[in-house]
Amino acid sequence: MKAQVTVEVIMAVMLVLLLFIAILFFVLQKNTELSFVKEDYENQIVCEKISSIVSYIYFNSETTSIDFVLEKDVNVLSNSANIGEYYCRFNAVAQPVDLTKGNVRAENVNGVVVIANT
Repeated sequence: MKAQVTVEVIMAVMLVLLLFIAILFFVLQKNTELSFVKEDYENQIVCEKISSIVSYIYFNSETTSIDFVLEKDVNVLSNSANIGEYYCRFNAVAQPVDLTKGNVRAENVNGVVVIANT
């Protein structure tokens, strides 16, 4: 009789541990998914920031310049920007450049937006 109780207790403990491991696996998986979503959202914000600045400078006078801070590395093409896997377009002409995060200056030079790290 005593051996039967011990086996049942061991089975109950194993069942609880199995349930705990399953919940832990589920939480870790959701955390990983959330990290990817957060990264995409941050890339989108930076890309839209670059797009807005380039468009603003392009459609203003040639003396317009803006100093700002980039939170991530950005690849700027003539009419679009790439940050990681995120891509956005802008209605302007920019000089292609690879920017690193940090201080950046954008200015209109003869109708082309020139962006460079400072």
